[in-house]
Amino acid sequence: MKLANGIRFTDKAIANVRHADIVFTYTDQNGQVKTKPFVDIPFKNLKHTRLKGLKLRVFRNGGIYFILQYWFTRKSKKITLGEYIPGVFGKKQVEDKLYKITEKHLNEKGHWSKDPLISEHNKTRVITKDHLKEIERKTINEVIIEFYKSDFPRATRPGRLRARSMKDHTLYLIGHNWRAKHMSFVDVKGSATLKLIPNWHKRTARPESIDVLFKRYGPGIGHIKNDFNAKSIYDSPIGKTFIDELDAEDIEDYLAIKSSYGVKKAIVASIKVLWYFAKSKRWTKRNSEDPTTLLVLKRDGTESKSKGSIHNDGIYDQDEIHRILLACDQIKDEYPFQAESLKFMVTCGQRREQILKLKRSDVRTEDKIIVFPAEITKKGKKEEVAITPELADVLIELGEQRAKQGSQYEFVPWLFPSVRCNKKKLLEPGYQQSDYTRIKDNKHAWNKVKEIANVGGARKLFRKTWSTEAKVKLGAEAISVTGHDQLATLDKFYNKSKRSKMIADSTKVSKFFNYKKLQKQ
Repeated sequence: MKLANGIRFTDKAIANVRHADIVFTYTDQNGQVKTKPFVDIPFKNLKHTRLKGLKLRVFRNGGIYFILQYWFTRKSKKITLGEYIPGVFGKKQVEDKLYKITEKHLNEKGHWSKDPLISEHNKTRVITKDHLKEIERKTINEVIIEFYKSDFPRATRPGRLRARSMKDHTLYLIGHNWRAKHMSFVDVKGSATLKLIPNWHKRTARPESIDVLFKRYGPGIGHIKNDFNAKSIYDSPIGKTFIDELDAEDIEDYLAIKSSYGVKKAIVASIKVLWYFAKSKRWTKRNSEDPTTLLVLKRDGTESKSKGSIHNDGIYDQDEIHRILLACDQIKDEYPFQAESLKFMVTCGQRREQILKLKRSDVRTEDKIIVFPAEITKKGKKEEVAITPELADVLIELGEQRAKQGSQYEFVPWLFPSVRCNKKKLLEPGYQQSDYTRIKDNKHAWNKVKEIANVGGARKLFRKTWSTEAKVKLGAEAISVTGHDQLATLDKFYNKSKRSKMIADSTKVSKFFNYKKLQKQ
């Protein structure tokens, strides 16, 4: 009986296997005759089925067993499925058992995504260290999916990411793809919350879950063409590698095809957030270091490709500021609350993102301050801004605008409510307090202001102008009214100014922004 080439996978063929027909001896390299403890006999015609790798192991001292040979993480492995007992455990029984194993351990391409040997060992709770390392291995793409199911933790600092940060990370992790169009990020209590939405442009329904979304748009599916032919990490080969094998060279190879220094820097930031998330889940190697810390990004010496980079070193002079403020007065009716938000930015020098998240309760007129809660500030710390005479005028104008828009805005908590919100839902308590009833941006009003005032530049120049004027008026103590990053260090060791001094200093600076208003006709 020729068993070396295999036998058919039938009960009859298995029952015909006899120990007497099998040769257990062999001659080694030294010419000595050795004896094998067992011989594995393959089954024919199983190569392109789920039963691929199934063999019959015949022991010299008796006993016939079904075993499975498979490849996992580039290693050949074997697992025993059971002893062949005629009428008890034969073809049908081993077939059923193996199908159950493949259902749980094979991916859609028929590759082993989990090790069945480890699963079997888990049942007895006896696991070696080598097996333990393989239990929770995740590819970068799998980590990305789990990350979007999480509460978006920051990389190195405590707390959670903001909606703005998640939008940026999403572009590089899974962006340039229609799957990202099904995601909407809003800040709830200062932290990003993901909401799955329909894609009206493509007429695709809202996904029921993150898993459904990523199953609909798998790696490479749903790519949106762009000028740079950019693809996200999820849609690139690097996404299919294990997160615990990611090193600086892998990242450098991926960055080599990217367009600019700014894009590369943003991608590294996204990888850092993802890697620390994986580390918190114990999906990286023990005591391993963040691979992004070993990267050295170099500028090529050319100018930045960012459209806003031309304004990095500019400020507005006093005449331009006054023209901007006058233009804001002229567009109040066309852009309600947006025009006032621009004036607010000009007269206090704070960041746009922070200002548009202010609530009416943050304005404390009795203390002559406006409080920026920690959950809306860039540094995650509470900040205070003085209500100067110029800023007080803006607050009065906001009250007048709110009264003009109607009583439906009476219970909207935001300082800068949106006139484009759903008016029918405005009386619903949950909707009134939601992120949907506030202004997210004032760029349309700003474009109109630039046209009327005949100025160029970007809105970030308001903060630069305020800071520059503060330096001129206050010298070394300017940071007491600017809120720059150096404030924490300087205040801790040197600057001990109180609130009253901060208000007085702010009043000095704000005189720069005092302009002659047009008389109402």
